[in-house]
Amino acid sequence: MNLELDVRLGETYKSRSQIARKITEDWGTKNLFCIACPLDLLSTETANTPVRDYTCPRCGAAYQLKSKNGSFGNVVQNSAYHPKMAAIASGRVPHYVFLQYSSASWSVTDLFAIPGHLISAGVIQMRNPLKEGARRAGWVGSNILLGQLPLDAGRANLDYFARFCA
Repeated sequence: MNLELDVRLGETYKSRSQIARKITEDWGTKNLFCIACPLDLLSTETANTPVRDYTCPRCGAAYQLKSKNGSFGNVVQNSAYHPKMAAIASGRVPHYVFLQYSSASWSVTDLFAIPGHLISAGVIQMRNPLKEGARRAGWVGSNILLGQLPLDAGRANLDYFARFCA
């Protein structure tokens, strides 16, 4: 598994969040694999696909990538609230992969996964709608309350992923 992020992919962007998104999504495309079956690659979904970033072409497992420069806290900003709650209600919650990186070295510093079956309505928090005047006024996001998950909630670290990628 290559832990280096390709910083060149962000050269055409000005926003730090867009630079990070482009670079970390590319890393995911090249390095993530299915935790639900033995396939060692995931297919990238088209931009803005609700509640998923990647899909396993073999078993159909869905994944959503969350990335952060530094460590994740107990609350992680996530995608739109209502599609997330619909996915929970219908049993279509993706597995979550949390990628921590260093923008100083542009390398992955930690990686863990939370299986989708552990994501329930109780660990999703609705955020306030974006205010009038915002580019996406009225949009309602969500937070994942990592601090509400059980301590043994299936977190997997780089050693776990490296063992299966070798």
